[in-house]
Amino acid sequence: MHTGSQDTTLIVIRGNSGSGKSTVARAVREAYGRRGMALISQDVVRRDMLRELDQPGGVNIGLLDVMCRHALDAGYHVILEGILAGSRYGEMLHALCRDHRGRTLCYYLDVSWEETLRRHETRPQRVQFGPDEMRQWYVRRDVLPDVHETIIDESSEVDEIVQLVLRDAGLPAGETVQSASTHLTGTTTGPLERLPDRPAIGRMSPMGEQRPEPLVDESIAIVAPAHDVWQAIVNAEIRAGWWGYLDLDATVGGRFEERWTTEDGREARTSGKVIELVPDHLLVLSWADEDWPAATRVEIQLTEIGGSTMVRLLHTGWKALPDGTALAEQHRAGWLMHLVNLRRYVEDSAVL
Repeated sequence: MHTGSQDTTLIVIRGNSGSGKSTVARAVREAYGRRGMALISQDVVRRDMLRELDQPGGVNIGLLDVMCRHALDAGYHVILEGILAGSRYGEMLHALCRDHRGRTLCYYLDVSWEETLRRHETRPQRVQFGPDEMRQWYVRRDVLPDVHETIIDESSEVDEIVQLVLRDAGLPAGETVQSASTHLTGTTTGPLERLPDRPAIGRMSPMGEQRPEPLVDESIAIVAPAHDVWQAIVNAEIRAGWWGYLDLDATVGGRFEERWTTEDGREARTSGKVIELVPDHLLVLSWADEDWPAATRVEIQLTEIGGSTMVRLLHTGWKALPDGTALAEQHRAGWLMHLVNLRRYVEDSAVL
């Protein structure tokens, strides 16, 4: 069954755990910088939405296929990223690529086992799984036999890969492109406007290359109503069970403070205030360490789907800080730890 149109682009980015596929996929969409491009992640669908083991015949395989086709049929460009092992996902991927009417581009990030381990030590996911689990998942050069894939070696930089993908797709960064069909709430076929709050053009490197602004954007699904998750965040008595060293006055203009001891024994402090608050839905904070010259912005979004809640954490504003990119990656690890702790506490707690 055909899907999409001649004007839609399907981009598939595959690779082993730690190969950088999620980073590349996010960077491609950031560089594109406007509505009309869907990013569909295998991990988000399988682990967060479904909490399913990666196994033959898994529910996530069909759901990924349906999501990609639905977005393409609606006129979106689509990036599908994940390990997407050929032994389990190959048949679905082959059919999806075959059925797509528009431009289809597939990339495989080929990273050695040794480099995979080295990269994993710098990732926030290191708190969730280690080398033993990764060894079970690792398949050397798991290219698909019936799909043309561009193989990208481990020496390639993210910026280089992003430029390659956008060039292959005919979607240059920072310029308006035509939408083949509807997007979000519109039905016109005119050009899509650039997102005002997510500019495509970031800092310029000495070589003149465009670099997306650093961004922490993590999501996790919690099997609980949004109200229960909200209470675990804003209610001090409940919050003490998973984030005991944070003081928060959950009112607009209210202050928050987090104190902790660094590895070298130094007392450290983060503080800010509540900028916006919508009970059970949204909490926005200013966020700054005591030695930062400017504050960053933290946005926690809750979206209830059935009996579960998707929690999205956005931490932006890093470009105002020296070494903002490095700080963003450090905070990504911390935020992922907090999200995992939040999910574990809410799902295991009987007090909510």
